Amino acid sequence: MYNFSNELTVTRANLRNQCYRDYFYGKEKDFEIALGDIEHQASILFSLIDQNGCLPPPGTPEHITMILYMLVQHSRTKYSADALDDMHDKMMKHLFREKIESEVEGINLDDFIIGIQDASRGAIGYTLQTYLLLLDLRYKLFLNRTKVDFVTSDNPVVMINPFMSFRRLGSNTGVATKGLQIFFPIAPDRVILFYDHDVYRVGGDKKIVIDIENSQDVYNINVLQACSCYENIYFKEKNFGARALHRKAKPFMRTGKAGIMVFPQEDSRYRKSEIVMNFREDICFNPNLSFLGIRKSAKEWRLSFQKSRFQPAVVVRNQEMCDDHDEFIKLVDAGKYSSADFFRFLSDRNSES
Repeated sequence: MYNFSNELTVTRANLRNQCYRDYFYGKEKDFEIALGDIEHQASILFSLIDQNGCLPPPGTPEHITMILYMLVQHSRTKYSADALDDMHDKMMKHLFREKIESEVEGINLDDFIIGIQDASRGAIGYTLQTYLLLLDLRYKLFLNRTKVDFVTSDNPVVMINPFMSFRRLGSNTGVATKGLQIFFPIAPDRVILFYDHDVYRVGGDKKIVIDIENSQDVYNINVLQACSCYENIYFKEKNFGARALHRKAKPFMRTGKAGIMVFPQEDSRYRKSEIVMNFREDICFNPNLSFLGIRKSAKEWRLSFQKSRFQPAVVVRNQEMCDDHDEFIKLVDAGKYSSADFFRFLSDRNSES
């Protein structure tokens, strides 16, 4: 492993103590049991990927498992929990600073952190509800045929959006955003990429597995891991150039975990009005991979979008699926479906229509 804070390489790191903390999800065992079930299904899936050298077909239970496990790995990290705490802290201080500091003499809200109890549990809970919004993403398996291994980190699922990087309004990497890419390393010689097919061309459209023979491609994917990590990256070869990778990634690493933007509106007679945007910071590195390009139609759409006078705060890639997701979540909250019944919900609605 390589620790970024101390710029220290440890060639025989104790695996048991990595990415670990007692009671990280609270003291109740139910959450650990639920995560264990997803991990068990994922272990079967990854064994099949190893044996067959390919990924499961779209719409299968294995496809859903792959998405769920990827989301769990994205949200169960210390970085994700701290980012959620940071978002909550910024939002609460913005909403209540004026009232509290005017009513309580001598108090400075910046002396406190307004966090969430068991933030990691909350981060996973929020994130897993979004799995429906990833069902439209295409996905491919990268097989590393070079002599340079893929690395991983303590925050291994990396979401980027090179296509919309020109926008500086909050985050461009929400799960429903147009142009999303998700990199997920699963072995020193394997990485899964989820991507917006309407925007990107990744190898041939019919190829599900892509052999990577250019070591620069591997290096650029590794830079993404270094940009995403919280404290440590992990690698197989003891002579790996972790310090050089750190130097390359440093200018592109996030300077904060979360941000807040406030847009004042016209004041009414009785109250102040504003729109508040709360978001996680994005990674600004574009890996520039030799086998990945932007489609001509997407470039034309982007040029037209940039010229438009009015632009939405968030650009979604599939509004219909977002609407389906919102309707389904309301029915889940009402007790009419469980969170695993999305396809039954679609079937029932289609039958009624």
